[in-house]
Amino acid sequence: MFYTIICRIVFGFIKTNYLHNGDIDRVTLKLACIPAYNEEKYIVDVIKKSLIHVDQVIVCDDGSTDGTAKIAKSAGAIVITQSNQGYGA
Repeated sequence: MFYTIICRIVFGFIKTNYLHNGDIDRVTLKLACIPAYNEEKYIVDVIKKSLIHVDQVIVCDDGSTDGTAKIAKSAGAIVITQSNQGYGA
């Protein structure tokens, strides 16, 4: 099961900060997107290990019936929840 929630996508996100003097300061953040379905047993470990390499972790919870989403959020991830639409949806 551990292998179903490994990081599949790492991409850059440009965060724009507007400074008081009108200048723009852009910072590139590294993000990891982790798909997860009923992985409450492993998700914390995956998130913690991912945060060593990226600035932010996003977990896409695929309608888990266990506590995956709640645990992922408490571990510091941004959680996106959707209903389970089957394999590969």
